[in-house]
Amino acid sequence: MGDQIDSHRIWTDSTPYGAPGNPFNSSTIIITTADKGINKQMRNALIKSGFSPGIMNDDNIPGRLVNMGLEEGKDTFSFVMRAAIWADSDTGWNYINNLENNVNVFRITPKDSCPALSSWPIPSLIVKETGITEFQILPKARNELDYLRSMIIEKYRSKDYELIDLDIGLWILDGFEGILQDISVYVDDRDAVYLKTNIFQLATDDDFVIIYGVDHTETGMATFMNTSFYGAELWNGVVPANITDELKYPSTEYFPQSYKNSKYYYVIKMARKTDEGNEVIIPYSTGNPAGSAYGVDNNQDAYIGFRIYQNKETKVAPALFDIIWSHAILFTKKKKQRE
Repeated sequence: MGDQIDSHRIWTDSTPYGAPGNPFNSSTIIITTADKGINKQMRNALIKSGFSPGIMNDDNIPGRLVNMGLEEGKDTFSFVMRAAIWADSDTGWNYINNLENNVNVFRITPKDSCPALSSWPIPSLIVKETGITEFQILPKARNELDYLRSMIIEKYRSKDYELIDLDIGLWILDGFEGILQDISVYVDDRDAVYLKTNIFQLATDDDFVIIYGVDHTETGMATFMNTSFYGAELWNGVVPANITDELKYPSTEYFPQSYKNSKYYYVIKMARKTDEGNEVIIPYSTGNPAGSAYGVDNNQDAYIGFRIYQNKETKVAPALFDIIWSHAILFTKKKKQRE
């Protein structure tokens, strides 16, 4: 319903009133209301209970964009918290598996109806544009991406395979636009740009996908980026490849030695099996011990989803057309080779 409360902006014991610092492992309060008066009541009650206003965050619902009420046809709300990359996996899963020890959620209903309501206005949103685009940062990107594609094809070309360039397009709209278009935005986040390929299928266990493009963390357009293999029917992401300042899928092998701009590009291979040792392995649905939704079988519709998170300057998603979109090539066994 607006800009996200994220690790860069949240008020906590360690970052009171939004002060710089590390917000993790510290207490916070999030107050969600559709009315300014109710928000004030909640804040006063919390302060009387001994809580500092320096850890209170407002999560406001703009009344003119929603249908409040409990009757049939009124809007339903939910809260989503996303933690993408854990510094310590065991600590992360311990947090998730013991949420009752870490998070308390209270629904508070006034005993008496409020005679005068004061709805929150539609908020001003953080501007995504910075005035600088990746096309300016990488003025040779067109030639460099063409060269990278040609080197990838040279490496993987085979008379047994058909090469299919997958189309890339917008995956999910921003929340406000989704409301007005009456389109599900599937838990969107203004901290990310969402792109996806067109639908495709893996026909055999030997099929694979090469994803390549600009490393937005190197250009400053992203804090981290995520590329995931999805089943189309259930929208089930089954395996990710994350890129951060520390995690990389380098493209250096495809460029001439010591080519300085190679650091601005990445190459990911998603496949069923390991041939080179650097593959992101795509799990099957059938027989998957975690459950059928944790994989995608051959001859099932699939796509690649891209998330580009938080421009390093603005701390929100980069502007959609300020970044250079990624590319993907499906290498699929020719029909006569499948027999």
